[in-house]
Amino acid sequence: MLILEKLIKWLEELLPYRTVPVKTLKFCLCTPDKEQEAKDAGADYVGLDEYIEKLKAGWTDVDVIITMPALWGKLVL
Repeated sequence: MLILEKLIKWLEELLPYRTVPVKTLKFCLCTPDKEQEAKDAGADYVGLDEYIEKLKAGWTDVDVIITMPALWGKLVL
């Protein structure tokens, strides 16, 4: 999941201009077979259906959401 690692690094470089140091919370929507790769790449939240339900309920405790193109259809809220 080299692309995820590069994307997370890019986002951390893009968002450093804050007055107070804050950790960027990264969330990866992925299939179960990719969950460990996402965790290893630095995602703070990893999952699929349970997080989609949380998003539909209004959960916003995340700064960046990364997903796989095959799952874009599930994100239509």
